[in-house]
Amino acid sequence: MQFNAATVQFVKASKESVLSFLNEARKRVVIAKAGYFIAEIETLLDLAKKGVRCDLYVDTNENSVRYGFGEQAALERINENLELLNVQSANYIRMAILIVDEKVMVYSPVALSWEEVPEQIDFPNGFIGGKDVAGSLLRQIEGEPIEINIEGMNIAIETCPVIQKAPEEIKQEIETTISVLKKNPPVDPAELRKTTFYRHKYKLLKMTLHGVRIKNKSISLRPFNNMLPKTNIRLKSSWNVLTREDVENLVVINDFLMQASGVTAKHTFDAKRYGTLIELKNIRSLENCIAFLVYELVDGLIHEGKGDERQGRTPIRKSLVDLLKESRTALIDDLYPQAMEEKGCWGQLFANDQTL
Repeated sequence: MQFNAATVQFVKASKESVLSFLNEARKRVVIAKAGYFIAEIETLLDLAKKGVRCDLYVDTNENSVRYGFGEQAALERINENLELLNVQSANYIRMAILIVDEKVMVYSPVALSWEEVPEQIDFPNGFIGGKDVAGSLLRQIEGEPIEINIEGMNIAIETCPVIQKAPEEIKQEIETTISVLKKNPPVDPAELRKTTFYRHKYKLLKMTLHGVRIKNKSISLRPFNNMLPKTNIRLKSSWNVLTREDVENLVVINDFLMQASGVTAKHTFDAKRYGTLIELKNIRSLENCIAFLVYELVDGLIHEGKGDERQGRTPIRKSLVDLLKESRTALIDDLYPQAMEEKGCWGQLFANDQTL
């Protein structure tokens, strides 16, 4: 097989290949990663003690550890060896760059909190380059302004110079992050991956009932009372649409609440203080069951007792429609005498309804 020369070559980067690449260093290592693992830091320390110059760039944001890009213990080791490793800090490092002597490896690290390291990948996750690529990247990391004109590219892409910080500022950033992580330790990435799995399989269920609690339904009589000249301005009265006996008569509502509770319990499970969880596959079934119960509830409220009438017997229970008609009639009977006595309100009443 014939190979063509290239500036870079695709590779499959892994923890093992990164360590092997670092161990090739004889003069200098420049490394920038979101987070570091103990094995990587120990390798760098061994190289530094052998005379290899190491320049380490670290993301000091706590999320670099919480997302699984590195370990808290490694960050503590970095803090103990700031001078030996010539540490620089930066925010939001998401591309790993390893310059070893005159070679460079660039790759995309895995956020272990969201996904596992794959056993097999079908597309490269990084590339390695030789002296030209490594030298260009190193000069840019060290702050040298470089302008590259790419033939045929007419769009403007913003460059991103690497900011160099004072050692005192770097130490403060790292120690602050370590302090935060100690007070609120990061969750094991393997556990977080389980959480992500459950989040895609289960949902928190929130159910809200509207209009079913009817025992407190009332109508304000203030507009009517305000038309009566003898009414005290402090009077605030209302009409209870249904009596306690009326509500007790509507057993269909209690039946609905009991059946809805049973259906919900069948499709969900209690997650204690987190609430009620339901599997995604059961959501549609629960919705259909509740919709059917609502249909039965409405039908029962409207037609309750009608079956007994068709059989020639007195209805055992009145429907909600019947109870509302009775309540409306009783309200008219209560207000009519007052309106007849106070002729001063007739004009306003007649203005609202000319048929009066």
